[in-house]
Amino acid sequence: MFVFKYKRNRSSLMSIFATRATMSQQSLRKLDSIIGDTFQLRNDGEDSFPSLKAKVLHLATQIAALERLEPVARLIREGELLPMRKLNYNIKKLSEDDSKCDDHEDSRWTCLQKLGCQTAVFCMISFSGLAQLPAEEYDWLLKNVQRYMRGQGLPRNWVAREQIRKVMANAPRRPNAISFLNSYHKLEMQWCDTTETNTIQEKSAWEGMRNGNLQQFPPASNPHENKTEPIPTVQAEYLATEKAEVQQEMAQSGRLHIGQQRRANKKRSEYQVTDERPSKRVQLRPQQIPGQGNYCPFSFTTRDKIEKLPEPFCTGLKRSNLWKKEKETGGLEVTNCLAMYLPERKADAFFVITISYDDGFNISNFLGLGEPEILESEEYVTEEALLRD
Repeated sequence: MFVFKYKRNRSSLMSIFATRATMSQQSLRKLDSIIGDTFQLRNDGEDSFPSLKAKVLHLATQIAALERLEPVARLIREGELLPMRKLNYNIKKLSEDDSKCDDHEDSRWTCLQKLGCQTAVFCMISFSGLAQLPAEEYDWLLKNVQRYMRGQGLPRNWVAREQIRKVMANAPRRPNAISFLNSYHKLEMQWCDTTETNTIQEKSAWEGMRNGNLQQFPPASNPHENKTEPIPTVQAEYLATEKAEVQQEMAQSGRLHIGQQRRANKKRSEYQVTDERPSKRVQLRPQQIPGQGNYCPFSFTTRDKIEKLPEPFCTGLKRSNLWKKEKETGGLEVTNCLAMYLPERKADAFFVITISYDDGFNISNFLGLGEPEILESEEYVTEEALLRD
């Protein structure tokens, strides 16, 4: 569902950008026509020349401002890295000098904050020195930047990106900057609340599908399990199931490890406390392990975060069929190859990484996840000998 939605939004954005490119060409043609018409101007006694000159100067100021705003808007839309040095510098310089200047009753710092936290951050990322910006450009910015942002199709919560959050968290809490930093943190909390609401809605839909699967795959009962107390971790359930499979596989093969037999005689609670896996185990059959409790899925990681995965997982992920399909359809601004399932209660979370078949096979061998060799030695005895003892 989300992939198709993403494709539709991306297609709409591409259509908008093509329309804007056409509008830019039309504007250039209109300006060329106006330049030609100016040769026919006459002074009609109504200050035509001063009025025209003022409009041209205003247009030049607007184009100079748009030249700085447009690259930042494009980076935000494409999810690329933003120039954070400008933001840090502007917060420092503007908050240091809170005196009145230009023709405004308030200082530049106060006027900028009145536009709202999100608009102020956008301005401070776009301009390297707002404190030294010419007065006419700063006035244009205060009057028109919000109108400009409304037409750019920026993501709703772009201001809560990790880059910006780090700068805000490390910004010096000067007296003149505290109110602005607090307004950003309030905006951040609103974004978190919105994300949590969306997560709850997705979780409700996911629980419906999960409950249907649980009816087909009920959790296995254990005679040693304490029915009055819930199992604290999903890993404990997994280890108990894995232990039973190990015993069954080794019993069928006629070989049983002495250390494995001792661990099989321990209570399940020991696995819950230590969460230790047997050092040697046979290859398990594919099975579905639904776990316990409700889990909230989180996915659609941004592309730049994938680059931080260690090898060979990063390379294996990029060779997967899902990655290739996303690259063909959506351009890989986000990917579903990495997902996390977070439990509602205090329990273990787990990640799912989608990698190619060959890389998965190589990683399995590298981590020693294959079936162990059962050698003829004193450590191994037949099942019949164990039963006699």
